[in-house]
Amino acid sequence: MFKKLADKKIIFEKLALKMGEAVGLRNIIVHKYTEFDYRIAYKDLNSDVESLKEFAKKVKGFLERSGV
Repeated sequence: MFKKLADKKIIFEKLALKMGEAVGLRNIIVHKYTEFDYRIAYKDLNSDVESLKEFAKKVKGFLERSGV
């Protein structure tokens, strides 16, 4: 989904990659695919929150421009 948004120039490619990584991390945490060190995840939390904020801002802007 994020790649398609980047292809349509709704979000930047770099943001699409960050969001894809966040989904992968979420899957590891939720489904317990592997042992998980929460201390490592905590270190990246601020960056991830900023990526989520940027994603929401870009999608909101797109929807407003589209009249949705």
